[in-house]
Amino acid sequence: MFIVLGLAFCNAQTLTYTPGKTYSLNLALGDAATVPIQFEHNEPKKINLTYTNVSYSFPAGWEIGVCDTYNCMAGVNPGNWELDSLPPGSVNAFYIQLSVDPKNIIGAGFLKVYLWQNDQPNNGDTLIWRVNAQAVGVEEISSNSTIKLFPNPVTDVLIIDNSFQENTPVSLTDALGRKVMTTILSNNSNSINLSSIEKGVYTLIIESKGKQFYKRIVKE
Repeated sequence: MFIVLGLAFCNAQTLTYTPGKTYSLNLALGDAATVPIQFEHNEPKKINLTYTNVSYSFPAGWEIGVCDTYNCMAGVNPGNWELDSLPPGSVNAFYIQLSVDPKNIIGAGFLKVYLWQNDQPNNGDTLIWRVNAQAVGVEEISSNSTIKLFPNPVTDVLIIDNSFQENTPVSLTDALGRKVMTTILSNNSNSINLSSIEKGVYTLIIESKGKQFYKRIVKE
């Protein structure tokens, strides 16, 4: 599924925009949503706009797309993109939007765009999208959690310190959301041997007493 974020842009002299220059979203995995944005230009003349993708970072495996009023592009492409002239009094005439499909991969990402009026390249706006994707009902294992994982980073054996009262399923997924290991923990067995796992960043998911907990694990 896709979630589409629209973000308004403006030069302070010619455009009004909503909701602002930074848009943040917490996204549940598998959800879809659309955020409509309205644009209005009240100057008595047409204006021409150009934007460029300044920087971005998204988890591997997320599907990303950037669209404007006239074009849709898979991924985030470098270079400048020109928008045709915007007539005065226009509403919903121009937009830039970010499309994100995180699949089943927990993580966070951002896109930063610079937009300017062609005759005022030094008087533009920096626009930022921030997206955080997390499975509903999954709690991150923090430093205050009763579940302790060590060492992290890990080279071979990962210890999970918690008093499990039942057989507890544990799974490990890679950066693309693929499950690379499953096992069962109990009071008698609270360690996982990761020596055969390739180096990288993984997500450990523990299911206990009807709840799910996750933690980023670095394998060295």
